[in-house]
This record gives sequence, C-alpha cells and structure tokens, in this order.
Amino acid sequence: MSLLSSGGFLRRVSVSSAFLAATLVCASARQAVAFDDGGAQPSRLSKAVAGATSSDSARTISGRVVDAQGKPVDGARVWWVVQRGPGFMAAGRADTDGRFCLTTPPDWVPRDVLRSADVVWALGPNKDLAVACLGNQLASVKAGEWVLRLNLAADVTIGVVDDAGRPVVGALIEPVNFRGGQGIDLIPDPISIALRATTNATGHVRMHIGFRDFFNLRVTSDRFGIQLLRLNPRNRAPARTIQLKEVGRIEGRVTAKDPHDLRGVRIEFRSDTATMEGLATALTDEHGNFVVPNIAAGLIYVGARSQQGSSAMAPRPPKPFALQAGETAHLEIPLEGLVTVRGSVQTEDFHTPVAGANVSVVFGNGMQTRRQLPTPMAGSRSGFCQAPCTCRRSLPSHRRLRPTTSK
Repeated sequence: MSLLSSGGFLRRVSVSSAFLAATLVCASARQAVAFDDGGAQPSRLSKAVAGATSSDSARTISGRVVDAQGKPVDGARVWWVVQRGPGFMAAGRADTDGRFCLTTPPDWVPRDVLRSADVVWALGPNKDLAVACLGNQLASVKAGEWVLRLNLAADVTIGVVDDAGRPVVGALIEPVNFRGGQGIDLIPDPISIALRATTNATGHVRMHIGFRDFFNLRVTSDRFGIQLLRLNPRNRAPARTIQLKEVGRIEGRVTAKDPHDLRGVRIEFRSDTATMEGLATALTDEHGNFVVPNIAAGLIYVGARSQQGSSAMAPRPPKPFALQAGETAHLEIPLEGLVTVRGSVQTEDFHTPVAGANVSVVFGNGMQTRRQLPTPMAGSRSGFCQAPCTCRRSLPSHRRLRPTTSK
C-alpha cells in the first residue's frame, strides 16, 4: 500500500557523483477515518463516533463488536495493531455485551510515519472478520465508542492441483492480506492462523473466506514452495480451484573481502507469473552459500540485506532473470561498500528546514533495499547508500519542497 497522495509531486534532480540522483516525494498527512451507515463494510465504522483517549502514559480505545444484525458478539477476539512490525499489537476479548477495551504504551507510537498502522481487528466465534482504521482519531478524546461490525462470510471449498490437474495433498492455505481502511492491510498472525487449513487426501479444503475483501491466499507445500494467489472479488462461487505453478531451483553464494561478512546475509526471491507469485527466502552459511530448493518458475526478482558484518557494506542483488520449470539457476552476489548521501529538506517558499521528514534511501536491482533516515530539527540528514541509489523523502504534511544537497 502507498501513503502517497495524489496531491503530492515528484521531482528528480542532478547532483554530484557523491550524491547521485535524488527523488523527493511529498506524502500527505493521514486522513481521519470515514463513517458509514452501519452496513457490512470492513474498512469503515458505524455512525458511532470513536471512543479513544491519548495521554503521555498510555493510549486506550474502547468499543463494541456486533454481528451483521447489530447484536453484540460475546467472546469476540480483538487486536489493535499500532505499527507494522512484530511486538506492537495489543489483544483482548469482548465481554457478554460485546464490549472491549485495549490499552497500549506511548512508546509504541512509531516516529516513522511509514510504519504507523493503528488498525483494529475483530474475529468472531464463527470466524467472521471486521477491521477498522483509527486514523488520527486518537489525537484527542472523542465521545462515543468504536463499533466493529463483523462481516458475514461464507464457507468456500478450495481444491489445489498441479499443472497436470493432479491434487496437491498437504498444502497449507492461509489468507495474507485484506482490503481494509488503509487500502490493503496485512492480516495479523492470530487471525491468519485461525482461518488457515491444510488440503486433505483429495487436495481439497474448506475455509471461511467467502467475502469479497479477502485479497489473497498463500499456499505452502514441500514440492511447490510458497505461492501467492490474488483472489477475484467478483468470484462468489462456493468452490474454487488453485493451480500451482511448476518450480525451479536457485543456488549461489555471496562474495566479500572480509569472510566475517558472509554469514547471515538474508536473500529474498519473488517470481512473477501470469496467475501466481512465488516467494522464497534464504540465509547464507559461513561460506556465503545459499540454496532455494523450489520457487515458482517465472521472472525472478532478488533482494538482499546483511544481518551481520559492517554497516558500511551491502549486497548488490542481480537484475531480474527468467527461471524455467525444472531449471537450476546459479547466482553470485557481491558485498560492496556504500557511499555517503547527504542532503536537506526545505520548503520552496522560504527555504525553511523541514524537521521530521522521513528519508528513504533506495538501492539495488529488482527488489530494492530501503534505509529509513528521519531528519532532525535542522532538516538535514546523511546516511549510507549503494551506488546507484534513489532518495525518497516523505513529509508529515502537505508541503512543496526545493531539493538541495550539501557536499
């Protein structure tokens, strides 16, 4: 999903070889959530105004979970995802009146606006789902309460087959993304675990995902690896078939001048096909070697980052390449030194330094690597980047910028 608004602007500037090219992106402030008429919309709320408080010590939200008819749901599980990333999710249960109350510590609020989430999820005893975006409602005390209305989903029978139409037994199927209040939201692990299922001896499984806002499914099997299928929101059929793509194999190694930098390099692979998306991750051993036993054949994009070693070194992933079914690709990924990128963010009218802008340094081929560098009060920032690179800066509110650089 993107936090960029249509009102932002994009400008590319030329700089010296030490700074390379920079792209400035103006991002809008997050918009307050809209309220609907009480219908079954997962990304909206009922007419009740949000009940939320915010203080220096903690943040608290309270509300009710109701079913499609507006009746309270006893025992519904509720999660409040404060920011993207593990460890920033509060959990609770609704009481007999469907009421819940969740509190999070103040240090959970991310300084990086791109990591901010503030999404509340609810899962009923019958595995019906609701999701709402808090937006900026937590900035002050509001009267009323949140009302999370569960969307009535249907059971769907899914058959998983290979390219020849043969059933795939033991494939794990789980929902990954949901169309929510901020676009496409990542489903929290507890909900994904509650909804997932494994195909039986005939390659079939029954899942409670018959609702238009389930965005995609992840299918994992020993033979086919991990493959992602995007769901058609117009398909309301009670039975569906997933045909997995045949796979290839990837072997390779990371090279570096210092042998200590070879271990623990994380390499991510993504394959694009007409109907599926293949995913795989590998970690290098002490010699820099890695293996991906199976990934869906197609155009392969590679991303990599060091988990250990010097902070001034980074892997340079190869350009996207084609992988055929049954083929083994061999890669060599060098670790290279980073260059220093410096610059400042200023308003276009009075050249005033902009504090709090988020600088995203992007480098690499295909699947790009990002380094987040929030600007201090002076509006300037420096950091490391692999040549060539692009520098994107997201502002906390609508501003026009004049890009500048310093030597």
